[in-house]
Amino acid sequence: MGIVRWIEPVLLVSPPVGLVIFLVDQDWEALYFGLFPLFLSAVVVVATFLVVGLPVTRLLVHLNRETFANYVRCGLAVGIFGPPLLMGLLFGSDGLAVGGVFSFFGALGGSVTASVWGEARVGRQLKSEA
Repeated sequence: MGIVRWIEPVLLVSPPVGLVIFLVDQDWEALYFGLFPLFLSAVVVVATFLVVGLPVTRLLVHLNRETFANYVRCGLAVGIFGPPLLMGLLFGSDGLAVGGVFSFFGALGGSVTASVWGEARVGRQLKSEA
């Protein structure tokens, strides 16, 4: 959740531009241009949730450390270190440098996503104790 948040700036531009070009020129490639970033980000978010989010939740519950702050810390750490590690594994040393550039976006996306998840988990926990 938040490992590859670099796609977000593209999402602000590509869907509207792709839709306008499709409506004007009836060009199906423009529709692909507009929708592919949405599809890619959905796949990345779901994969990250399954590979990182659920195991971290399970670990925090097991260690009895399930707090809002711990979720945000974990999201921040994965957001900072995830992009360079993933890009380094995929593309070698060049990918490591590029992944480092995306660490800011990963940190932002990871901490925001983890804060939403942590608020939901901790809030539900507090309601069940009341």
